[in-house]
Amino acid sequence: MKHIQKFESFFSNIFKKDKKRTDEVIIRKMKQKDVRKCLDIKYQYFGHFYGDVNNPNTKKSHDNYTIKKLDLTVSLVAEKNGEIVGGYFLKKTKVPNIIGSFYDFSNYNDNGVEGVSLFVHPDYKSEGVGHKLKYYYKNNSDDISFIWGQAFHGLDNMKHWLKNRVLFNDLGGIFFTIEFYKGSISDFPQTKYLEFYNKYKKQAAYVVG
Repeated sequence: MKHIQKFESFFSNIFKKDKKRTDEVIIRKMKQKDVRKCLDIKYQYFGHFYGDVNNPNTKKSHDNYTIKKLDLTVSLVAEKNGEIVGGYFLKKTKVPNIIGSFYDFSNYNDNGVEGVSLFVHPDYKSEGVGHKLKYYYKNNSDDISFIWGQAFHGLDNMKHWLKNRVLFNDLGGIFFTIEFYKGSISDFPQTKYLEFYNKYKKQAAYVVG
């Protein structure tokens, strides 16, 4: 009888391990066939920035903006049990040359990515999906030296992004942040705009950091 119990326990543990492996979130490159599903999930969070979410033209404007920046060579999806539960629209880029930047990146030529949009299905927001997507290239690529992105003031999520990134511009209702995988922000000279921003940002209607 004891032998039978040990036998059943052995196979029970194997099945539990297999189930755990099946339930793991897998990060992979985005494919063309994934794009429509990813856009629909993303729209739940960002659609209202483009107008009335119930208006078909709003969805079209939202989708067109993202598709213009679509780069399937670097964009990612998070998959669980064969279903897409999140993703990260990314685009290969150099550091952007934006008027009013707080740091001088003019002599920096490494390759990086723009984080166009990170999104996670509401049912999976507490499972670390976003974390895996955010740090995929930091942990798995030697060819990408940095990531930068934009965030609308209205998203109210800058404290979250600034845990790892640095603010390098604030223009037209949009925050611009960057994280270097190789080197750091201290490698770049500060511009006069940073001093000006630090002096007057407390007068703004929002607080960063």
